[in-house]
Amino acid sequence: MSVPPIFELVIGMVVVYYVLGAIVSTITQIVTDSLETRGAALEKYLKQIAGDKTIDLTNLPQIKALRPVRYANW
Repeated sequence: MSVPPIFELVIGMVVVYYVLGAIVSTITQIVTDSLETRGAALEKYLKQIAGDKTIDLTNLPQIKALRPVRYANW
């Protein structure tokens, strides 16, 4: 028994959507990890919120633990 063409089209579109979504997600993650944009944005907002106490906050062990280890030598 043959599958109707509309089901083949729907299955094909779902597969293409899934594959393209995975590719775009991977590329986005690689770019944001390599540029460390999330950390820079968090630091910028921390400076806006904390003001003069930013130096004290960045020296806390909890904040230091958030620094990325993978790209420290870049």
